[in-house]
Amino acid sequence: MPIVEYNGNKVAVDEDGFLVNFEEWNEKIAHVLAKTEGQKTLTEDQLDILKFMREYYRKYNFFPILRYVCKNVHQPKGCINEKFIDPMQA
Repeated sequence: MPIVEYNGNKVAVDEDGFLVNFEEWNEKIAHVLAKTEGQKTLTEDQLDILKFMREYYRKYNFFPILRYVCKNVHQPKGCINEKFIDPMQA
């Protein structure tokens, strides 16, 4: 199982680069994982999207409809496609 290191911490990711332990996520690891996906940096808008999607998934164990995400983070329709290369990247 691959390991990602940041600031002296280590977290396990699966073969697709997703965290093995959902609870290990934080903004620092989000930035590190974003770089491995080709995203140079994460903006506040992108972090808002990620936080909303994580909280929704935690509550319902399912990913939200993308339009719903944009509406709830007060961003225009299509915000996911504008802010991320691929919605699965988020």
